[in-house]
Amino acid sequence: MLVLKAIRESVGPDFPVLIKMNCGDFQDNGLELDDAIQVGQMLEKEGIDTIELIREPGLINRWRRGDLAGSACLSDNKCFGPIMAGKGLYCVMDQKDRQSS
Repeated sequence: MLVLKAIRESVGPDFPVLIKMNCGDFQDNGLELDDAIQVGQMLEKEGIDTIELIREPGLINRWRRGDLAGSACLSDNKCFGPIMAGKGLYCVMDQKDRQSS
């Protein structure tokens, strides 16, 4: 919260401040969804303007295995399309890969 406060003091109240954060790091004893929600609530209370969530399960483990390809995620926002259509939340890139296999 100290970093957010320092940024806000530097840019002023009319400049949008946003953060891009994981909703879970998918590691043993790592950040879980409940932790991310708590952090998001704390950031909101401190005046953050936007929170963009990142989620690609297994990305860190894939990199550890030596597969250093970039994230398959094109846009976290595309994953919200199915929610708006009443189809639930899922990775549209994973679904696309499954359909093409």
